[in-house]
Amino acid sequence: MKLSLKNILLPALLVTASEGAYEAFTDNFDGPSLDEAYRQEGLQDAHLGITDGAYFLTDERDGQGTKITRSTGGEIDSFRNEIEFVMEPFRLLGNPGTQSDFKWKMFGPDGFMELVLNSFGKLRLYHNDSEGSSGNITENSDIGIVDGDRIKLIVDYDIDTDKMEVTYQINDDDPVVFHSGGGISGRVGDLITNFVQVEMFKWNNSEVTKGVVAVNYWNLGAIQEPEAPAGPLVLSIGPDGDGLEFNWRSQEGKVYDLVSSTTLETSPATWAPYNDGVNPSYENIAASGSGNNTLSKVAILGSPRLFAIVEKEFQPLLIENFDSLGNLSLPEGWEASDNGEGSQWQVGTPSGVNTEPSAAASGVTCAGINIGGDYTPSADASLTTSVFTVPASGATLSYSQYIDTDFPPQADVGSIVVLSAATNLPLVDG
Repeated sequence: MKLSLKNILLPALLVTASEGAYEAFTDNFDGPSLDEAYRQEGLQDAHLGITDGAYFLTDERDGQGTKITRSTGGEIDSFRNEIEFVMEPFRLLGNPGTQSDFKWKMFGPDGFMELVLNSFGKLRLYHNDSEGSSGNITENSDIGIVDGDRIKLIVDYDIDTDKMEVTYQINDDDPVVFHSGGGISGRVGDLITNFVQVEMFKWNNSEVTKGVVAVNYWNLGAIQEPEAPAGPLVLSIGPDGDGLEFNWRSQEGKVYDLVSSTTLETSPATWAPYNDGVNPSYENIAASGSGNNTLSKVAILGSPRLFAIVEKEFQPLLIENFDSLGNLSLPEGWEASDNGEGSQWQVGTPSGVNTEPSAAASGVTCAGINIGGDYTPSADASLTTSVFTVPASGATLSYSQYIDTDFPPQADVGSIVVLSAATNLPLVDG
């Protein structure tokens, strides 16, 4: 048994088509088999199928490439084509790796384009247009990947400008613009309404380890317009019995402080959070989710004063995914303890050898009990985080987990406890 963090993919396979436009689709590859809209090409033994929400492909020595292809049809329009995948094995311990290419292609009446990632860790953008021009728009560039990285590629095409923007993203790093502009000879045109394709291609006949790609997400659809900027906070204050009521516009991902001063000589950004001595401190107030926040019965204290609402980005009090620890040790300040019965909290890569999970919730590592196997009888093991300060307004705990325990009547249990750093006694026992 292992207790580890595991990525949870929401089941979804949505296929839509707007009238006359290309056929859009979104696939999380969470079904028991590949959707019938795809064609499997190449050696059938190299199509490894769907496991844990991803479609796996490899390619054999002397193979002709292993492909999944999907027809699109319709008429050209602006689009976003995006794919997320993991390569493992691929780079191995260095160049030339598995001597393989991952190719992501799109075809239309005006030519075809492909993004090619080779096992040297280099990415290039190739375009062949209908007028006879062909070549790399962007030459081979090292994008700094290692086996197990989660890689996302995105092509956005704007029909009004006939321009495209190509970006890549590794794990949760910021997206990187790889190309922005036209095609190999300027024009882009229709590169999408014939079909789209993923290919795994082994370009060397040696017996070196075969590369494997796991495609876990593929979407072709409209470019999502950015959300309109939020309006001003528009704070309103009114009487509420013997106190005051405050209303203001709020948005998700922000937190708010009710601040106050008896003078305008300083900026509201420097004012202290208001404390009426009755209610909890009015700071780090989470957005309500409705677009509007309300504070009621705020007591009025002392001299006449001014009030303001300060909006801030939400900052986690504690965040950890265990991926920044090269030596697979616990983060600084974290502590693991056990009763000596052979079960310990560890940081590592879940293998799924005896039970799930076969992957971490993000990146490649997580914390788990006996991460390579089962826990032992009579075990009692705990993992304690580093110390953090919870504001008076409270906090929310969120985490990813995977649990596999014995069934009743010998069921095992676990709990999450919030401890006082001063006394080590429980404050919240869940």
